[in-house]
Amino acid sequence: MKTNISNKQLKNLASNDCLKPSLRGVFLNTEKNELCATDGHILGRYKVDVSETDHNAILPLSAFDYKTGRKGYTATEYAINGSVKRTVVNNTTGQNEKAEFPLVEERFPDYEAVLPSETPTFEIGVDLKKLQKIASAMPTKDKKVKLSFTTATSAIRIEPIHHTKEEMKNNGDQFSFIVMPIRLKETV
Repeated sequence: MKTNISNKQLKNLASNDCLKPSLRGVFLNTEKNELCATDGHILGRYKVDVSETDHNAILPLSAFDYKTGRKGYTATEYAINGSVKRTVVNNTTGQNEKAEFPLVEERFPDYEAVLPSETPTFEIGVDLKKLQKIASAMPTKDKKVKLSFTTATSAIRIEPIHHTKEEMKNNGDQFSFIVMPIRLKETV
């Protein structure tokens, strides 16, 4: 397998819950040529180049903690067959840096079962930096919100989640935000 995906990208998706060891790693699906990471709430998939000798496996996040992207280093290659063998080429020295990691011996959940199969009724695009700004502007520590999609403007309304009337009464931090969409495709 060849990829430039980093540990930083994957650790934001994978679980850090010790009670979910299979979700603490990243699943290599050789039939789909992809890596999949999930914490049980968010799921991310990345296309990768898989070799014929690679096998489906759960790879530990530590295997992706490498120096690719730094000056002098090129794409990392992995051999997955009973363990993860990582090779990084340093263009400056011309030497290969090698490391080996054990596979996560668990069963990864059937993530394909939760993937939507129908086409969406409408699509909108949102600048993720805008959502980060909203998260930092929220007056509460709890960052859980509900999203409302309006078809009239295709805007997304973001409001706090309140479970009970008592919670609403005691919470003086009422807020709401609206995010305007971005154009996904040029119209002709």
